Amino acid sequence: MSGESAGTFIATKGHGRFTEFAEAVRKHRYVGLCYDAARVGKTLSARRYAHWDSAGPSIEAWNGRRDGRQKKINAALERSRTVFHTPFVARCAT
Repeated sequence: MSGESAGTFIATKGHGRFTEFAEAVRKHRYVGLCYDAARVGKTLSARRYAHWDSAGPSIEAWNGRRDGRQKKINAALERSRTVFHTPFVARCAT
């Protein structure tokens, strides 16, 4: 997927559990770690929860100035309390 939307999102039972988890983490001010087998939907659920398909491109292209053309996205980001981040993982040669 390489950071792009994969089409129509289907809210599964697993996504519902992810949302419950994220809301509990937010409510109780914990740091949460979400893990499971590969390809069960963790990243897609997190992207959906953080509204990353609309916010991500705006943040990544941000040049340090507020752009009047992006008022809707900027307003949503100002209200948001969620960040989506996937760290780059590199293997060091030994």
